[in-house]
Amino acid sequence: MKRRFVLILLLAALACWAELLTGVAQAARFVPADAGAIQYFGRWDRSQAGTARTGRGAAYLRVDFTGTSLRLRLQDPQNWWRYAIDGREYTKFRPQGGETMLADQLAPGRHTLFLIRATEGQYGISTLLGLVLDDGAELLPAAPASPRRIEIVGDSIAAGAMNDGPLPLNYRTKEDGAAAFAPELARQLQAEWSVVAKSGEGVARNYMEYYTGQHLHTEDTYARTFYTEEQPHWNPASFPPQVILVTMGTNDFTDLPHKPTEQEFVAGYERLLRLVRRLNPAAVIIGVEPVPAMIGPTAGIWVRQAVTALQTAGDTKLYFIPINAAGPLLQDSDYVGDGTHPTKAGAKKIADYLRPRVAAIMGWE
Repeated sequence: MKRRFVLILLLAALACWAELLTGVAQAARFVPADAGAIQYFGRWDRSQAGTARTGRGAAYLRVDFTGTSLRLRLQDPQNWWRYAIDGREYTKFRPQGGETMLADQLAPGRHTLFLIRATEGQYGISTLLGLVLDDGAELLPAAPASPRRIEIVGDSIAAGAMNDGPLPLNYRTKEDGAAAFAPELARQLQAEWSVVAKSGEGVARNYMEYYTGQHLHTEDTYARTFYTEEQPHWNPASFPPQVILVTMGTNDFTDLPHKPTEQEFVAGYERLLRLVRRLNPAAVIIGVEPVPAMIGPTAGIWVRQAVTALQTAGDTKLYFIPINAAGPLLQDSDYVGDGTHPTKAGAKKIADYLRPRVAAIMGWE
């Protein structure tokens, strides 16, 4: 009899606990990704109701919300992301199943989420379905975004490849686009940013192109919304940059036996600049000398040559910034160990160098 009584009490307790858990599970509010209060920056596709998709690295969002917890519904089986709440240090994560818990036991009141994709576009498309808030919590009107907008067109250096840990490296695991030079430069200039970068990509030659068979160059992929898909084409009105930095050329000169001729490289660079200009007629465009000094000065000379040719042809919003004119900008210790990919500290050096020069061109001082 006593054992039966204990069993009845246990079952009753379990029933109460299950009811409590059900109540907690129900005490939540789902907010779809197309909610107007969510601010998106970079290349996102929001044409599908209830979702926001990106296939580019360093794409990010900001949103203000109330409540004590926040969960994320993000379909992305292979990419890494980083987030910060209320300006705290970034947390690195990979989306888990249906929902990923970003925060609980927050203090009541207003909070800000910053969420950024850490890995570049070649690793596929990420689909954000929405946010899960506390019951009764809500999204709040966002603070105004910066009127300054920068786009960086580049390769693995702009993507932040290999900057998130010691050798040996895995690209996806060790790539932190949030700490590459482009977002750092934008933060210094108090600007929003978009990064269009693919590791190994060149203007006329890709990294090891003669061995990999990869013949798509930046000219072929720049107009895409998602790196991995030809359609849809990107609509620059979705994120109209005021200044675009083209930081290409490193991969063209990595495989020296097969590097392009002067005519091939300059013609390819000119075609890329014309494409960028056609899609962004009002933007300032800046050709930047490749960073790694180990590829030699030829790349920078030829970039300047392409820029000068189009300036002479009448493009009055086109500029060139040298990187290594006074000697190598980065030292061996500023790279991850290969003389090509900057550490996070090296990326900051690039941003520190570019900031006053871009600010002077744009009048952003």
